[in-house]
Amino acid sequence: MNKPSKSIDAKIPAKFVASVLAGHSTLGLTFAALIYIVCFSGTVAVFANELLRWERPTGPVVAEASPAVIGETAKAAYGRASSLGPVDELFMQLPTDDLPRLLIQASSAQSGVEAWLADENGALTAQEGIPWWQFLIGLHVRLLLPGLWGLVLVGLVGVFTVSLTTSGVLAHPRIFKDAFLLRWGGSRRLQEADLHNRLSVWGLPFHITIALSGAVLALAPFVVNLIVEAAYRGDTSKAYLDIYGPGPGEDRTAAPIPDLRAIIEELTRTYPDATVEAITLQNVGTVGQLVHVLTKRPGQLNLSERHFFDSGGKLLRTTGYDDGPAGLQWTAAMTALHFGWFGGWFVKLAYGVLGAALTIVAATGVNIWLARWSDKGHIRRAWQRVWTAVVWGQPVAFGASALAALAGGADWVATAYVLVVAAALGSAYFVRDNRLLSSALRFLGGANLLALAGAHSIAWSGQMADGMGWVVNAAIVIFAALMIVTAPTLRHTRALQSQHPGQ
Repeated sequence: MNKPSKSIDAKIPAKFVASVLAGHSTLGLTFAALIYIVCFSGTVAVFANELLRWERPTGPVVAEASPAVIGETAKAAYGRASSLGPVDELFMQLPTDDLPRLLIQASSAQSGVEAWLADENGALTAQEGIPWWQFLIGLHVRLLLPGLWGLVLVGLVGVFTVSLTTSGVLAHPRIFKDAFLLRWGGSRRLQEADLHNRLSVWGLPFHITIALSGAVLALAPFVVNLIVEAAYRGDTSKAYLDIYGPGPGEDRTAAPIPDLRAIIEELTRTYPDATVEAITLQNVGTVGQLVHVLTKRPGQLNLSERHFFDSGGKLLRTTGYDDGPAGLQWTAAMTALHFGWFGGWFVKLAYGVLGAALTIVAATGVNIWLARWSDKGHIRRAWQRVWTAVVWGQPVAFGASALAALAGGADWVATAYVLVVAAALGSAYFVRDNRLLSSALRFLGGANLLALAGAHSIAWSGQMADGMGWVVNAAIVIFAALMIVTAPTLRHTRALQSQHPGQ
């Protein structure tokens, strides 16, 4: 039984494996914190629509909106927004199974952004504010950094994750043969290594897909520039027209907003199996205005097809994300592939589980390095505590930011997150026992999340029109309970410290 294994392993030189493993460790350690934060926030972001519904559970809940209702809602929203000044863009998110809301947002250079929720009749019933949802997306997509800096950094994290996944496989010749080997209760390093390697193998296709699609999405502006040079010989206007579709006209002469009812009915006749999911009007109320309609057809992996209409309701272009060139379809599928926003609840839950596994892989990678050094007698107690603060500080910071949003402090959501992360890192200096620090942060994180679920239930008691509010609160309670139950008690911590003083 061992002979085939030896011959297979012998095909890969030991020096090559050692050098790849060294590169794998160096790359992983250099960007460990960023990779972990992106993985953690990405796992939560899989359920972005559910969290948006949880953040504003009063609704109104709208299962479906007719073309006539959509048209009247757009007129009402434009009327309110234009009373404050010219409207640059009007966006409408139409009801879907994942997000049964009719959301309208008006953007203006003069008056900023105004947003509302409408009922099934199109009446604007409430102003929409979703500061925590916006924080979550901003953290995952650009690490809260301004401009292109955050996108570039997150894109590089995706590239590094692909490199780590590849080098991890090459550095462990037996990783597939030992796919079900789990050694518990012995050496901490072996235990962490087995968990790290097993989760890496079981989720390997997922890890590569997530990392690669994330890198493509984040680095899209730079990828497009490469495409322009390679495929369009520098013709930027033609490239952007093919990839993104046409832009609004320059004529700012006043004009009524387009007849959205007629546009939607035309699309329904042309694509009877398509569902209209969103509409954007650019340069609203002018002759040059552009109507941008997103549709979703069954069996299509891409998030949506894009149709463009002029001010008079004439179809200008359909991008071809559904049935265009293979490269265009592949590019359009990146968002759905990255977030798991296809295939319904089964796919979404699978992405949640696999995303959690990838987050654990990111955490255990550093744990293995620290344990390996401890076994050699080079105990990195300070780095152990710092990494513990990074890993277990995230649930505490997420809970604190969500509590800030619930309390109405929209401007304090990101600040609360940053302050708590900084406090967790600071605690690594003052709490010198790593296991005590881990236990304290896990208890604090669990208590914080329990307080969040309780405060949310009380704040919206008797007002939750959307049952998703209760579902998310239940999920928060379960996660908080797991954090508290699995945290080592003080007695257990002292016992382990006496048995393994170096850890």
